[in-house]
Amino acid sequence: MGKTTTRTTRTTSEVAAAEEYDHRESDDEEDEDEEDLDGESDDEDVITVNFDFCDAQEEDFHGLKALLTGYCDGAEYACSDLCDLLIRQNAVGTVMKTEDDSENVLGMTSVVSLAYYKGEKCVKDIKKYLLGKVPAKEKKAFEKILNDDATGLLINERIINVPQDAGQPLIEGVFDEIGWAAKDEKTAELRKSYEFKNYILVSTLSARRDNQKNSESSRDWRRRSCSNTLNRR
Repeated sequence: MGKTTTRTTRTTSEVAAAEEYDHRESDDEEDEDEEDLDGESDDEDVITVNFDFCDAQEEDFHGLKALLTGYCDGAEYACSDLCDLLIRQNAVGTVMKTEDDSENVLGMTSVVSLAYYKGEKCVKDIKKYLLGKVPAKEKKAFEKILNDDATGLLINERIINVPQDAGQPLIEGVFDEIGWAAKDEKTAELRKSYEFKNYILVSTLSARRDNQKNSESSRDWRRRSCSNTLNRR
């Protein structure tokens, strides 16, 4: 396709009017610059941060552990084992850092096959935790999904002051990686382990507990919930 060039021709009067406008606009910009220098501008400072998205490495162990220690909402689980697993499973999963700081992990996303890694203590602990959060009438149905060969635990965590938009590439990338792993992993067993049909996402939500007799009735209570497969308040 050829390149299209648009040329604009203006009359003398139009040029004069444009020059006068440009002069006024320049004066306005100078006034704004002076206000900024005097500290009189109400505009907030904008900080630009460049994020790096990369595979988890051994050096990320402590950063991952700091991020995932509270994954089960304060309940004890084999967090160190989970961090080791996420680093070992390098075909799927991404960590987010800043360009200027390669040590601190600001966010991460990965998917763990609950069937393939069912022997790992961290997986056993997490499954036990999740089952303990499910209402009795739905426990049987949820347990069936939990033990399905095609169920993946979608882990998506970031520190609280990282904007949601900044973490979007993590989610977008992990599903691309799952597609590649299902085709390109070394063994048939590994490839099959990434053929997910169900995903379980553990997320934090706020719920209001109403109790007129309690002075704390207006307080927001935070708890963990299973969503996608199950979402309960």
